[in-house]
Amino acid sequence: MGRILASVCHGDLSLIKQLIEDDDIDEFVRSACFHSLITLYVEGELERKTILEYLKSLFHGKLSRKNHYIWASLVVTCNDIYATSLMDEIRIAFDEKLLLEDVIDLDYIAKTFSRNEDEVLSELYWEHGVIFLQILLRNYKAGQALNRSNLNQKKLIALRK
Repeated sequence: MGRILASVCHGDLSLIKQLIEDDDIDEFVRSACFHSLITLYVEGELERKTILEYLKSLFHGKLSRKNHYIWASLVVTCNDIYATSLMDEIRIAFDEKLLLEDVIDLDYIAKTFSRNEDEVLSELYWEHGVIFLQILLRNYKAGQALNRSNLNQKKLIALRK
């Protein structure tokens, strides 16, 4: 669902943001909206600065403190995009018991953030799989193999162009 939302928003994040911030919307739909932000980021449609600023605004009051699953989705999104600049906000969310630790815990985030940023983001690109059909086809036509061991973020960015 996140990829669908990303593909139909045409760069207008206002509806995705409204869904994320609306407590009356199903939590799984809201979680999919976080996934759509990741899709837009991976596809280069959403700048890193923009997604980080929005996620920070959620920590600082734009997101109701009622739904633990949505807070977990927010923290998972931060983990997935390597949002180390939001570590203080993430710690506070854990300290204030705003999220389900069954979904993600602080040790997992610390482990992710201790890794190399390029490596983590390369895995995000790989696991997200949004851009790979086009890249695989292009590489197939060029007679080149494409696999996880020979990719990194810089190569992915070059391949996308």
